Amino acid sequence: MISNKQIAALKYLIFNAKQTSNLAKQILAFLIDQSKGLTEEVYLTITVSENYTGKEIRRHALDMDNMFSCGSTTHLNEIMAAVGTDFCFSLHYGSFDGNGRFDTKGQFDDSNVPLRYTFWCGKGFYSKTAKATSISRVELESIDLKKPGLYLNLEKYE
Repeated sequence: MISNKQIAALKYLIFNAKQTSNLAKQILAFLIDQSKGLTEEVYLTITVSENYTGKEIRRHALDMDNMFSCGSTTHLNEIMAAVGTDFCFSLHYGSFDGNGRFDTKGQFDDSNVPLRYTFWCGKGFYSKTAKATSISRVELESIDLKKPGLYLNLEKYE
């Protein structure tokens, strides 16, 4: 079992990562929270129709991918292993329907399907047993990246 302090330390490292956008960090924090302490697999699909532009979604997906790429400085999935969980983060172009179907229409063709990415926190990449989550852009952007919960006495003054 992962302790609350380990979760707070994980968020601290994510929130202080240098090679990513704030929204990518907020998506990761949201997935961690929704996973109930890294015990339940979850996913989030974000589409252009949810007040995001395609350029923003693609940028945040690439920023997040950079956080767990072997060529990055964050090495997020290795941090997950060090925390002691078999959960990892992954993402893919398209939308997952929760029934094992993954729709990538529009990735390689010129269709009129809105751009979308699905982000996972689960055991292994692209978990087909993960539970769907949702959050508005306003709620996502309200996640305070200055307060991961690791140094509560200091955070209350920020």
